[in-house]
Amino acid sequence: MGTVLRYAESKHALLQEVWREGVRELLERPLEAQYGCSLVEGAMQLFEPFLRAYHKEPELARVVVKELPWLTGKALEDHRPDLERFLTGLTQLVNRDLERDVLAQGTNPSRLAYIFFTLYCGACIELCTLHDDASLDRTLHHLRENLELVTRGLRRSP
Repeated sequence: MGTVLRYAESKHALLQEVWREGVRELLERPLEAQYGCSLVEGAMQLFEPFLRAYHKEPELARVVVKELPWLTGKALEDHRPDLERFLTGLTQLVNRDLERDVLAQGTNPSRLAYIFFTLYCGACIELCTLHDDASLDRTLHHLRENLELVTRGLRRSP
């Protein structure tokens, strides 16, 4: 990281550039495609391209894992629109399942979206720490299992 930082004015500038180059276009994709599937599948369709990009570019993953959680001030404001779009997409998926009566009434959509986002962040860390040829498939499998585990207790009883 020290070597890369010589080419950027700050860690914040580096994160912005890395995010812009490697991830932002994934957030530009329409979310409508996720609406015809289950909540977990929709979330996986949102998360998987990011994890695939991180697997191809491990340094991108490391910058995101090291810097994104600690953003404050201007740096946070610069990234807020992308983070909000990410969480809004997840919240829309939860709301869709609430409207379909798949999830129990009383489920808080924004909290569940945040929990999903937290599981995704954990998958990013797993991908960074276990990076090898099998790590992407293993990480995707673990993420899917974790999302299923969280939603299992929230499904509406028939």
